[in-house]
Amino acid sequence: MQNYFFENNIHHFNINGGDARTMKMQLVVLLVVLVLGLGGYQYFTAATNIPAGFSIGGTLLLLIFFSRLLLKGKASRYQIQIDLHKQSIIAWDQKRKEEMWEDDFHSEYLYISEIQVVMGSQIYRYPALVYGENQKEIVEDGVPYPEQVVLGFAERGSLQRIQEVLIQPSLS
Repeated sequence: MQNYFFENNIHHFNINGGDARTMKMQLVVLLVVLVLGLGGYQYFTAATNIPAGFSIGGTLLLLIFFSRLLLKGKASRYQIQIDLHKQSIIAWDQKRKEEMWEDDFHSEYLYISEIQVVMGSQIYRYPALVYGENQKEIVEDGVPYPEQVVLGFAERGSLQRIQEVLIQPSLS
């Protein structure tokens, strides 16, 4: 799962929480990089003797760099922190730089569900790692609340490995 990392004995999940502004910002950044890269490609190949492959390669490297940055959650609005030693779960609003809420962590609230994404007339479902007391078959991405937090989505095997670590504190 791209948005998960473990640091200082705390499990971190960077999430957008359905924040439309963050999602739009990510798309704008990718489009700006693409346009600037293609514009630079046109300018440099016309004005200099630089082979076209270098400009295209540079544009692709920029796109890959920014795509990886966004996929790792570096531009995400919220961060969920799970501390197994303190048995706590904390939600941070990274935009406002403040704690939203803190609660006791209950490993039995951790489960794998599905998140449904509608694109045009197509409906897609992806496995999602969710924290919440009432387990649901299908969940929506949204602002993280103690009642339900979508921690991320990925292939089921990846989610199960993270779930096992969070359920069995001796592994972390």
